Amino acid sequence: MPTERRLALAAWARESGGLVLEPAFDGLFNPSLSPRPSVLALGDAGSTAMVGSFCDLLTPTLRLSFAVVPRRLAGRSRRACPRATASRRSPASSR
Repeated sequence: MPTERRLALAAWARESGGLVLEPAFDGLFNPSLSPRPSVLALGDAGSTAMVGSFCDLLTPTLRLSFAVVPRRLAGRSRRACPRATASRRSPASSR
């Protein structure tokens, strides 16, 4: 998606109270691509969630996924995934 469209999407989410759910893979495995900035990087961290997996990077049998969610959704995410280690706080979660 072009950067201008990403900026517009980030603005929409911020203004409407919506949530952008973004995959975390854009250009990750193709060094010839110049990846565009994510909507999360361009917009408000409170309006964007990013989800991804390490199966393409490491091994499909690992089945290790992640979600970067806005602080307002952190509690709901922990309750929705009780087996996940989401209760551990990463250094980035203290922002």
